[in-house]
Amino acid sequence: MSEPGQRTTPRSRPLPVFDPGPSGAFAREALDAAQVTGVLIGRLAVWSWLADEARHRFTKDLDLAIAPADLPAVCAWLEARGVQAHDLPMGGVAVRLPVADAGGPSVCVDFITRSNPEWGDFGLLMAELIADAVASGHTVRVGGTTLPVASPTYLALSKLVAGRDKDLEDLSDLLREAEVDVAALRTKLSTTPTLAVLRSRFEELLERVGHPLARRDNHAS
Repeated sequence: MSEPGQRTTPRSRPLPVFDPGPSGAFAREALDAAQVTGVLIGRLAVWSWLADEARHRFTKDLDLAIAPADLPAVCAWLEARGVQAHDLPMGGVAVRLPVADAGGPSVCVDFITRSNPEWGDFGLLMAELIADAVASGHTVRVGGTTLPVASPTYLALSKLVAGRDKDLEDLSDLLREAEVDVAALRTKLSTTPTLAVLRSRFEELLERVGHPLARRDNHAS
């Protein structure tokens, strides 16, 4: 602890940075080799839909949605390459390699299925998200490669399902700036039993961000 009146200074360490290029290239190679479809989700996907770069919140990995049925093919390719993967609690695997000279992993990719019953089995939702992204043809450049990206509406839904504070921050940004189909999300939340519990949270967020379609008198209606 510093003495009274003595100025403290940050420790001599590099500030956190994340270059998504190597992760994008690794993800593209993995998807092509395993012959599966992966769709960009997470904060990099949120960035692609926000015109205001001041709202591009920090991230340290590249998140891909893949269908639960495709996970074994991805894991088999990783094993054949001698790449160690770690299980994700929500379903899927994470890859971190190797340690770069800058002090952090140069490849940070999460292949996410959201199919762990203990965390909520949303594997069907991820399959819908992937099919919607492929049908829409939306893509984004990540470094030197191109990846399909989730639509604002399905990305918003994935953030609502994830439910962490940072996910709800991203969802709020999407509701403020992106073309999220609020009516479609309300229908989805009302007609899908596993999502019904999230209806009130979604309505509260709409009101909090001042969305024009917010229901200020009855959140659950």
